[in-house]
Amino acid sequence: MGNITQEQTVNVTATMQRVARGVTPFQLALGAAGAFPNLRHPRVLWVGITGKLETLQALQKRLEEVLATLGFPREEHSFSPHLTLGRVRDPRQAVPGLSDGLPSVTWRWTISSSSKAPCFPLAPSTHPSAR
Repeated sequence: MGNITQEQTVNVTATMQRVARGVTPFQLALGAAGAFPNLRHPRVLWVGITGKLETLQALQKRLEEVLATLGFPREEHSFSPHLTLGRVRDPRQAVPGLSDGLPSVTWRWTISSSSKAPCFPLAPSTHPSAR
């Protein structure tokens, strides 16, 4: 979706709730971690999603259809369930230990129409590499 306005956030949230209404709760879990395009030259760090992917994919397809009617463009790439952990600003700079692989994580949750994602305030990083 990219950057959206506060007003769009309200509309998208309401749309998501409407689309999810009536969906039977289902479970997802975190899977293997990785990087796009690869661990040697990462641009995006991610962790995969496992579980009831067919339900998640059907929900994503329906949401994309409804959001398209609100003027949001459809995704150019096929849906690949994952959580983006971060982005690497300069892929030429090594990320220590990354090529050795990423640690595995176990985290399961149940998705339902009443689920609410936690919101965390975002602040600029104070790490020197973020400047």
